[in-house]
Amino acid sequence: DPDRMAKLRREFLGRAASVLRRVRKEIDFLRDSIPKLRDLPDFDINSPVVIIAGMPNTGKSTLLSKLTTKKPEIAPYPFTTKGLIIGHGETSIGRIQFVDTPGLLDRPLSERNKMELQAIAALRHLRGPVIYLMDPTETCGYSLDSQLSLLRELMANLPKLYLVALNKCDIGDGKFLEAERRLEGMKIRALRISAERGDGLGELINELEGILREYEGSIPSLWRAP
Repeated sequence: DPDRMAKLRREFLGRAASVLRRVRKEIDFLRDSIPKLRDLPDFDINSPVVIIAGMPNTGKSTLLSKLTTKKPEIAPYPFTTKGLIIGHGETSIGRIQFVDTPGLLDRPLSERNKMELQAIAALRHLRGPVIYLMDPTETCGYSLDSQLSLLRELMANLPKLYLVALNKCDIGDGKFLEAERRLEGMKIRALRISAERGDGLGELINELEGILREYEGSIPSLWRAP
């Protein structure tokens, strides 16, 4: 019966429109989320993760570019890195995923901006060691005291294995000896490196390989939070 079919179609369309109106907010939310989901980093669960963290301008992106094939934007101003950047590097234990995080400032969590919160999320949820990059020359614009204070805060609130690298050893002594002495007091051994010239990166990789070997057998889930 054509009339009955037309009536049923109108009823169906009316009910469908009513349902769509009720879930309009949810549909809008999903539509707005699509671009953000596309920007989420894509982790390989079969490869270990190493997180690169530190204050702005300490050389994190330069280090990532030297350890991996990734070529992130590098510029002499704070917060050049606006999100998580993943690069892959081949080592004697296989491929490692290095995660460059936005620079962190030494301030309470409630005062951190959205870029800093991405770094905090990576440190909180990605399971793996952290290269904490410091600049004892203080040409990054942040004092040695501030950089050490941030390290203490991270270690207290986000317990992980932190490997400290003192960057920019190619441009002067700066406060390297003071940094090493104070880190020794925290029972942390630091490595001097120059991410720009590549000095000390071989030793840094060797240290990382030793750390990651401890995860042997659990590497497929290394990046997952416990």
